[in-house]
Parts: sequence; structure tokens; C-alpha cells
Amino acid sequence: MHDDNSEESYSLTKHSWTPTSVEKQQLRNQGQPWKQGVWSKEETVQLKQNILDYCDANPCEIIFESGKEKRKNFYKTIADGINRPLFAVYRRVVRMYDSKNHIGKYSAEELKKLQELRKEYGNDWQKIGLIMGRSAASIKDRCRHLKEDCNAGPWVPEEEDLLFEAVFGFTQCLPGENSVAGIPWIQIAHRVGSRSERQCRKKWLSYCNVKRIGAVEWNDADELYLIRRLSKIDSDKDIAWAELTQKWPRLSVRSHQWLRAKWKRLKSTVTSSEDLSLKGD
Repeated sequence: MHDDNSEESYSLTKHSWTPTSVEKQQLRNQGQPWKQGVWSKEETVQLKQNILDYCDANPCEIIFESGKEKRKNFYKTIADGINRPLFAVYRRVVRMYDSKNHIGKYSAEELKKLQELRKEYGNDWQKIGLIMGRSAASIKDRCRHLKEDCNAGPWVPEEEDLLFEAVFGFTQCLPGENSVAGIPWIQIAHRVGSRSERQCRKKWLSYCNVKRIGAVEWNDADELYLIRRLSKIDSDKDIAWAELTQKWPRLSVRSHQWLRAKWKRLKSTVTSSEDLSLKGD
């Protein structure tokens, strides 16, 4: 039998398609924060098992062919044990089971056609996907990596200036403020002109966003601090990267995405790191 708190938590995690700030705080207070970002291996295994438990046959019929009434309880049921909003579960399931999302590498002809369709239809991934015979998710992911006539190699000062102007213009942040959220990278890349949205995002999150606020280089003390902070956490899945970044004692962290990548590289230097607990014995 559930107590009041667990029943409320069950309701939030099983019936919310997108979390509100109030719901997020309620779950944090209960020690059950929303999971965000890359899905862990354990979550994916749990999701696949939930789907198998729900239907013995191929789930594609329910996911892509059945009506709304038949799918009514599908996503709520398969989300059991997964602390993510239903919309995140829905997107993960579609990516996993849409055959058009696993066709393979894009040919040169497809990339040329994709560039033409992108100019005509913008970010209407569904429309472009239907024309090209690929999933909307695949189209969106591939467009993030399109370089077209973009420059490669080191950025020149003029490009950095354009990146700063574009980000500050769209986010309304002032020079000296650290801005990493809600940045429209497609529009940013269009303003910069010589770089792709992926290049712009990487440059900003790993360097430019802290360049003008007195950032310092990452050192051994930062590495030790990171290890000590994470030694108090049970699993990588429980790390609140944005909060950890905000509370960092030095201006050596570029963004929470950058810090997460730094931790991943650090773990890769340890043999069988995936089998180790973050907490010390």
C-alpha cells in the first residue's frame, strides 16, 4: 500500500507528459528528481522489459498504427520504474522502434537533397522525413551535423565576435553573464554564417560562454574536488550537473555539459569504471 507521499510521487512520474517546475520541486523534496539527458543502459533495459511485459507481439503496431484509445495506457504502463516524464518515454520509444530511424548512413545525394529541403521547409522534420523516407528524429539529428560550406579548424576572432553577438542577441544576456540554456543554435549558426549549429554549440559550451567572465584553467584541484563531490552520490544517474556547476568554487567549469564530458573522460581512464560504485567503501 502506498502512503500519501509515495502515491503523490507515483502520480507525478506516471501521469505527467511534461514536468512543471512545481512537480520537479515536489519530486526533489521526495528524493526523486526527474531524470534528464542521455538514457542509461539500466533505463533502456527497464523500458524494453516493460514493453515486453505489456505486449508479447511486435510493439510497432501499438506505437505507430493503433488509435489513441488503444494507446491510452501504453506509455503510462511502460514508464513504470523510469523516473522521466511520459513525453521523454514516448520520444525514446519512437526512436528505438521506428525502422526509418535505422536505415544507415546518408548518401551524398541524400545530403544534397536534405540541404535543399531544409531551406524550403525549415525545421519541419516530419515533412522532410516523409519526403526522404526517414524518421523525423533521424532528419533532425543529421541536420545538426550538416556543415554545408562551413569553416573547419580553429575559430578566428571575427567568428568568435559574431558568436558572442548572436548569443547575447537571442538570449538577452549581458556580457559577463554565463548563458548555457535556451539557446536557438540553428538561428545562432545562421547569424555566424561560417559555422554549423553543432560547431557553434560546442564552441560556446566549451569555451566562449566563460571566456569574458574571468574563467581560469581546469587543474588538479578541480579534478579532486569533482571526485570528492561525486563520491557522495550513488550513481551517475543521480548527478545534478547544472546544480553542481553553479556551486563550483572556481570559474574553471565552462558549462554543465562540459563538466559531464570531463567526468566521462576521467572515468574512461579507470579500468571497468562502469562496474564501480561512486561511493567509497
